[in-house]
Amino acid sequence: MNTTPNHTAADALAYVANIVKNRIDCATDAIGGNIPTEGVSATELHAGNEWALDFLNDLTKEVLDIARPHCDGPTYSDGRLIWSTVTTGDNSTLTHYWNPDPTKDTRREIVSPSRGGRTIVTLIPPSTAEAVFYPADDDGSLPDDPAHPTLDNAPRWLITDEVTALLRHDASDEFVNVRAAGVYTDDGITGATVELGPWSMSPLEARQLGDSLRNLAAAADPRLA
Repeated sequence: MNTTPNHTAADALAYVANIVKNRIDCATDAIGGNIPTEGVSATELHAGNEWALDFLNDLTKEVLDIARPHCDGPTYSDGRLIWSTVTTGDNSTLTHYWNPDPTKDTRREIVSPSRGGRTIVTLIPPSTAEAVFYPADDDGSLPDDPAHPTLDNAPRWLITDEVTALLRHDASDEFVNVRAAGVYTDDGITGATVELGPWSMSPLEARQLGDSLRNLAAAADPRLA
């Protein structure tokens, strides 16, 4: 231990859980309400978000200060690594944080696209991460899709599993499967997007749409609130 704390780790966790929720809620409200309007410049929008970003940065420092007396280093009390880091394409790195409850971790794969290829990261509990890089000319990219054309026929890779939703098309009175997936387009510009049927959006826009749909569902049926 770095010091002998005058409180328990459970006390520290209770404090952290509450301040993280409170301050992220405040920052999210501030950023979400800071939307482009007529007469507002990009500089003013940036300044409006700056304090919220500083707020989150201060939160990081406070959480680390609270946690430090209760941490011995990069391992949990049972000796498992808290995190594992691997090198992906373009000499970037990907860090995975293991759950303190070992029963919560399962073996899975993460696709990390990069310019010129993709890296498959395999997470193997209790604390092993392996990375294999596949160049762009290897098989594995998505087939061309006329609904999602790319610049110079750049390849597209799945970042997540594809999901489908059975939705009613009101005009035709038919039910159709609408596909959704996280996709990386390797054209040096687009990067990661979320495709929903013939539409695509940034991950942030997808998150905002999901929040809006949840709110609409709760308003339409209070049991879902």
